[in-house]
Amino acid sequence: MPMEMWVCQRRFLLRLTNRVLAVVWVLAMAVMISSCTPLLMTPVAQSEGSVAKTEGRLIVQITYPTVDVLNELAGELDIWEVDRAAQTLIARITLEQYTALRQPDLIITLDCAKMRQYAQQNNLSLPDIAKLMQEECPEK
Repeated sequence: MPMEMWVCQRRFLLRLTNRVLAVVWVLAMAVMISSCTPLLMTPVAQSEGSVAKTEGRLIVQITYPTVDVLNELAGELDIWEVDRAAQTLIARITLEQYTALRQPDLIITLDCAKMRQYAQQNNLSLPDIAKLMQEECPEK
């Protein structure tokens, strides 16, 4: 077999091997990504009662006593803003979190302006949230 033919066959085989490896890599990535799909999918809705409880959200301002308390809260809450100088934070929390956070060392108040601004997302029509809004955020 002439040398040129052997070199051409070798180049052809190398290109073919590279393409096959590329296809195998793409398929492997597709399999890995498809195995992660449950993490990317939205959760299935539960019973109507439990969905209504989780939809109601409050936007609150919390005054915290120490940085340690701030760090603990940061691991549990959806914090939007932190003012370290004033030792306050703004967070979006559930009604259950609001009840649990009512402690002597934390001062929690509704952020009325943000509650009105995000009224649709916070589902202000829920009775418990509507009652809190009437008590803490009177109309001007």
